[in-house]
Amino acid sequence: MALALGTLLARSVVAGASMGGLLAADVHHVLEHGLDVVMAGLVIAAVWYARSVADDPAGGDGA
Repeated sequence: MALALGTLLARSVVAGASMGGLLAADVHHVLEHGLDVVMAGLVIAAVWYARSVADDPAGGDGA
């Protein structure tokens, strides 16, 4: 989840760079949508992992 939240910070940096004229509009668009995909994947992975650990009586350590 920390990595997913980190992508929110990265999106803010990309937006600021775009507003400051450091990024072209097309680069800004691709980066923000790319970060959206990464964020969604990380959230899905975190939920999947949390549910698999909750179903494991050993607590997810494999022992």
